[in-house]
Order: sequence, then C-alpha cells, then structure tokens
Amino acid sequence: MTDTIVEYLNRNGYSFTKHKGDVGIEVETECKTPYKIPKLSLWSSHQDGSLRDFGIEYVSKGPFGRGQQLDDGLGELDEKVIKQFELIPDSNTTSVHNHINFLNNTWTDMWKYFVTYFFVENILVRVAGPQRRSNLFCLPMCDAEGELQTITDTVRKIGNIQGSKLALSEDNNKYSALNPCPILKFGTLEIRTLRGTTDVKLIKDWTLALLALKDYACNPRRTPTSIVNDFDKMGPEILYEMFGDSFKLIKDVPDHSGLMEKNLHYVAKIATASRFNENWGFPKPKKLFKEKLIPELDRIAQELYKNSYKSLPYVERIVVDERLAREFKLEPRQVIFAEGDL
Repeated sequence: MTDTIVEYLNRNGYSFTKHKGDVGIEVETECKTPYKIPKLSLWSSHQDGSLRDFGIEYVSKGPFGRGQQLDDGLGELDEKVIKQFELIPDSNTTSVHNHINFLNNTWTDMWKYFVTYFFVENILVRVAGPQRRSNLFCLPMCDAEGELQTITDTVRKIGNIQGSKLALSEDNNKYSALNPCPILKFGTLEIRTLRGTTDVKLIKDWTLALLALKDYACNPRRTPTSIVNDFDKMGPEILYEMFGDSFKLIKDVPDHSGLMEKNLHYVAKIATASRFNENWGFPKPKKLFKEKLIPELDRIAQELYKNSYKSLPYVERIVVDERLAREFKLEPRQVIFAEGDL
C-alpha cells in the first residue's frame, strides 16, 4: 500500500486539503512596549497566554514552499514587524516552531524522518541555544523518554494497517521537541526546538536544515534500518549527506559523534519498531530466537570488543547485530531480536 498520508487519512474519516507547500512557521514574539499589529498578507497574529511583555505569535497562513515563497514570508515579517518594533531578541519564554508538511508523503517517509531527526536531535538542540536544553516546552527525547513509546507505538499501529485508529495524546506530546500530534490535525510534524529568535536569516537556515533532513529521509533508496546501518559505516560523516548545504548550520557544534550516539539506542528502537516492506513498510516482524545466534554473536563481539555479546553495553550490541546481519546477507536486524529483547 503506497498511498500518501492525505489519501489514506481522508479515506478513513479525516478531511484534509492537499497543500503543496513544505513548511508552516510559528514565530512567538515579545515586545518592550505595546504596538498596533500591522496588516500582514502572509501571516496571522494571535495573543498567547504563555507569552509575556505584549507577546504576539505570528503564524504563517499556509505552508511556505522553499525558495521565493519562504523568502517572501520571512521578508514580510522582517520588514513589517521585526524591524518596526522593539521586539525582545531570544526571550526565554518565546520560541519558533516549524510544521513540516507530510500530507503528500507516505507513512514510510514519516517513519524514516523519525529515525533521521532523532539521530540529530541533540545536535539541533545545541544550535537552538543553551536555553533550549531540557526546556520544559521542547523536551528532546533524551530528557523525555516517554516520547519513544509514542513514536514506536505510532509506527507499529500504522504497520498493522491501523492508521485510522491512531490516537496521539496532545497532553503527553505537545511539549516534545518533535511533536507528532499535528499529523492528525494539520498533516504535519511540529519541530519546537528553535529559540524565540528575531533573526530571519537564522529562521530560514533552520527551516531549510529541517527540510534537508526530510529530503534525506524520503529518498526511496533508504529504509529505516539502512539509515542506522549508514551511521555504523560512516559515523558522523553521514551528517554531510543528511544536511547537504545546510551542514553549515551545525558545523561548529562540538562532538557530533557523541551527540548522535547518545540517541543511538532510541533510533534503533524506532527503526526496528516494525518490519520494512516495499509495498507498505510495516508488516509484523518475525519472532526468531536470539539464543540460536549467540555463538555467532559472541564470535563477532570478541573480534570487535574482546568480550562476550551479553556483557556488551547496548550501543556495542547494536554494532554486533548489524555486522551479523551483513555477514549472513539478511535484512538489517531482521533475525536479531525476539520479543522482549528491545
């Protein structure tokens, strides 16, 4: 089944318009003095009780396409609001949210975006600024591990052809750095990580970086597990492929490898939450017993880490698992995990 998300959801009781744009943007602002909100053609404005100091949230009226549409949208906000009024830059109580449009993509594309995004989430948090680390309004997965259950449950439900039964709790997820709930409301994934900057160049660079991750993830030659495999082969060099020209945004963040490895066990669970298939992407995984493979796993573990397989930490076991899969020419991680191993 290769329907786009909009086709599938509309057939199951939803009513979405198929937007062509790539990304919606929400920019929260605060100002030292009250001001009359100017008339904008590409943005709507809202008061938000969470904002202080004459706070206004500006929301794009529709998803912007890349290139001229994005430039026009940010240009209007810059000329008519940011340059005209004494907005407070980088206020601790404001943020910028990006809604990445997935209506025109498949569920498999969204699954691969989860894998890609969570690989680099800790790097993006560093770019977003120190006030966004462990921020209660944009918690990364390493600080809110409950989101891992939400993401893996979502993958499994879709994989069992239960997309119409998806239930995403806004209360549990709306303050996650990646909030999946808008997929059922707007057809988007919401990235809440960026601080409340008034620098439109940074907002543009950040937005293009998130879209570059989508381009990488949605490449039809990739699967959820192949992304993990590529990191195993390439290490942090994979970031050049993930971000493309947008690598400049993250180049000064130290310890790319360490920040990616910190999320490796989350990414592995997401990538293996269901079994990839070209036609649908999510048939149920076969349950095979790892005990039968222990001698081979021990052999590789001794070769790589001079220790038995079961004594290895989780991240090292992932590397051993992938090596075994390659040696036996299997789907990556296809026969490694029995129920309960993860």
